[in-house]
Amino acid sequence: MESIEPHSTQLRKRKRLRVGPAERALWSAASSDHLRVCLNCRTEQPLESFVRQGVGLSTICNKCRANRQKAYRDALPPERRQRDRLYMRGWRFGINTDDIAAMLAQQNGRCAVCLGEMTMGRGAESAHLDHNKQSGKIRGFLCGSCNWNVGFYETVQNFSSGYRLAIETYLRRYR
Repeated sequence: MESIEPHSTQLRKRKRLRVGPAERALWSAASSDHLRVCLNCRTEQPLESFVRQGVGLSTICNKCRANRQKAYRDALPPERRQRDRLYMRGWRFGINTDDIAAMLAQQNGRCAVCLGEMTMGRGAESAHLDHNKQSGKIRGFLCGSCNWNVGFYETVQNFSSGYRLAIETYLRRYR
């Protein structure tokens, strides 16, 4: 009867197989204890250029890692990228992508305070999901500037009368 290894041992063996002896030799062939060789670009770099993974360091440098992630994101279809961005906005507050898309459509891609079109970055996709900091209840989408100003207003209230009135109207709507 063959012995059955614990799951963690099997995972460790699988992980070890991903990096062969040649790669391990290259990884440890650095000229100093403060340097490592990236297995992707094959350049010697300081330890700070590698991200921590578990108890060790990753085998590729941060720059190669970022390039790999960018290539992955660029390969995704635009609908998937938009859906993922909408999902990431809502998961924190427990709402789904349909609710978020409906809120954006209701506001016509405009900021709920200044009514300006959100055109910076990715347009309406770069909108900030404003929420009440005490209750966690969602209020609406704001441009970056108004999102910052609403937070500032709730603590300092040092604005011109016209802008203060716009913020108060917006906040009153969600009380």
